Amino acid sequence: MMASPYRKRGTWYLRWKDDAGRWRGKACGARTKTEARQLQAQLERRDERIRLGIEPGMPEDGGGTLAELL
Repeated sequence: MMASPYRKRGTWYLRWKDDAGRWRGKACGARTKTEARQLQAQLERRDERIRLGIEPGMPEDGGGTLAELL
């Protein structure tokens, strides 16, 4: 099921299922509903690729310690 973007107080909000199957929400800078739909579709496609193992996802621990990242 795909959720539709919605507008609240002049800002478009997106809802999609992430790579773990949980619903996520995010405000975006879209100016029109069409633009918001396109951004939402990109997020959904990215998380679907991660869920299918086509694209690597973020590590659950956030990628290690700050020292390791530096």
